[in-house]
Amino acid sequence: MSALFTDFMPESNIFYLKGTTKREVLDEMVDRLARETNFDRDKIYKEIWSRESQLSTGLGHGVALPHARIPDFGEPVVALGFSKEGVNDYQGIDNQTVQLVIMILSEFEDRQRYLSILRSVSDKLLDDKDYIAELENIIDKPAEVLEMLKK
Repeated sequence: MSALFTDFMPESNIFYLKGTTKREVLDEMVDRLARETNFDRDKIYKEIWSRESQLSTGLGHGVALPHARIPDFGEPVVALGFSKEGVNDYQGIDNQTVQLVIMILSEFEDRQRYLSILRSVSDKLLDDKDYIAELENIIDKPAEVLEMLKK
């Protein structure tokens, strides 16, 4: 059975981003997920930035998908952050300002589920550019965001 990213994204992990740079936004999300999971913040930070140094996770159409597989992490967790101002220095493949950042953390050994979660984000968000505009209107209502993304 496929794993959907919404299955691992509690309402508490849907929020407005305060940062305006890539570093600020990723730090904010790492901090939130470290608190949420009680996992070592520095290990998460290291893995996220290791992945970013290989290739930017800015996917285009205003979406970024930072992700990492981490040894001994446990169950996957997903956070969705929305930037009203946008993040201009994210280096997406189309050079558009990033507004929607979805961070995925997963157990290193659980590759199949990790790939399934990544695929579900791509299937849901990259084919429909209207999602960003819709999310902007309801991001402060996490239950509605989840409901919309599960459709």
